[in-house]
Amino acid sequence: MGMTNTCFINATGLNRADMPIYLRPKDNGETLRSAAKDVATLARKHIRDDPDYSEVTSIHF
Repeated sequence: MGMTNTCFINATGLNRADMPIYLRPKDNGETLRSAAKDVATLARKHIRDDPDYSEVTSIHF
């Protein structure tokens, strides 16, 4: 996707320390998001690829 300043160690985006020990990836490394452009790239791809994204991300009262 062209994200050059981002590394995810899991699908949640949680840092290793925030995950239960038994769910932590075996590989070393950490989730890094150092560029707002990379976060925008990921969000844009998600919105374009999943037109129903708002059903999951919306707050319903």
